[in-house]
Amino acid sequence: MKQEPRAEGWVRELAEHKAKEINMALALSPSAAVGALWLLLRMAYTDDELNSIYDRNRGRCFYCDMALSFQNYGVVGRRAAWEVDHFIPIASGGAHQPYNWVAACVGCNTEKADLLPWEFAPSRFRRGDRDPDDYI
Repeated sequence: MKQEPRAEGWVRELAEHKAKEINMALALSPSAAVGALWLLLRMAYTDDELNSIYDRNRGRCFYCDMALSFQNYGVVGRRAAWEVDHFIPIASGGAHQPYNWVAACVGCNTEKADLLPWEFAPSRFRRGDRDPDDYI
């Protein structure tokens, strides 16, 4: 009997995080779940996009201002690891476009999940403000 290789902890954590996102979208509507699944499959950003997202906030987490490590993009569990967050979540009508992308440490991105910015950090973000450039 062939034994399946065990997934590294960060792979399992990433898969669980993405499964939560899809389940939350499914709770909203089937079309939101399809959108979340499409994003999961399309999440490969180009090098130019990643450079732009990282540089936009000077290599710091958009939410907590922690210094990020460019080479640790998407490497959950590594020091200063980061991910691309949708400032306005896709599940709330946000676009999968560069103007809606911000660099976020894994902790902030996980905690924010599908919250709107003013739900995640009400003292920092104005209700209804959908432009991340207003906070850079």
